[in-house]
Amino acid sequence: KNKSDNNQLKLKPTHQHYSVSNNFFTMSLRWLCKDSLDFNEKIDSLHHCKEDDDYPLSHVYFIDSIGDKGALRLAGALHTTECPVVILNLYDNRIGNVGVSSICKSLRNISYTLEGIDLRWNKIGDKGAARLSDALADKSYTRSLEKLYLDGNKLGNDGVQRLAEAIEINKESKIKVLHLSHNKIGDKGAISLAKMIEKNTTIKEMSLNSNRISDKGLRRLLEAVKKNTSIEKLDLRSNAALGKREVKSSMDRNVQTEQLKFSTNQNTTAVGENTHENNSFSSFESNNSRTIFLR
Repeated sequence: KNKSDNNQLKLKPTHQHYSVSNNFFTMSLRWLCKDSLDFNEKIDSLHHCKEDDDYPLSHVYFIDSIGDKGALRLAGALHTTECPVVILNLYDNRIGNVGVSSICKSLRNISYTLEGIDLRWNKIGDKGAARLSDALADKSYTRSLEKLYLDGNKLGNDGVQRLAEAIEINKESKIKVLHLSHNKIGDKGAISLAKMIEKNTTIKEMSLNSNRISDKGLRRLLEAVKKNTSIEKLDLRSNAALGKREVKSSMDRNVQTEQLKFSTNQNTTAVGENTHENNSFSSFESNNSRTIFLR
């Protein structure tokens, strides 16, 4: 089959269903993901999988704490597999910069089908983020990618800046969901993301909760949201600027324009009301449905 034609890659039904506890991925899984198989058996399964198998593997899920050595072997299998991998779930596997760099090099082989990557709670730093950014900037590696979860790593400002620049450079990026919570991101990283958000038209959901973003970075992000037409949900809870108050604002899709007020004042308990704003962010208008969490 000609892999340049996405329509020719028809996924066949799988045997069983499994839901990850936090609902980030609800996925159909074949036997590769069963705990009864050890790591070597899973890798062998990927090596021998064929696209025209009766039940080709489409969801690859490792819960083995595979580390960088395991990631190197997995990358080798992904580089040669003929399976139409849709979801690559490597949540909490102790993968660091070396491991994620190897995996990124193998993404080109599965780029026509890969829609989601879950790398939450690993040990990826700015060097690993740089390699991931290289893949994100090149459409031949991530041409179908829509969901990227990187919560709980060590990306920092430099790593996030590289990621933001990569998404902005790739004009054919299809990313809709980007999660970057618990990554020690400060104002520098937030400003880089804001620059990307202003021009991006695909991202619908972004999580930046539990980082180190202060008033400066927060203001810049909210200014960027004014100019963005796609974002529907932005999570900024538990950052340095926001204290202990939570504001949740929702807009009705049917309302043409509505003013939303974002404030760090503890007396402000609602959005869009005539509340006292001692230290507030500017009001803005939008005709999109948005939910923005501040805490």
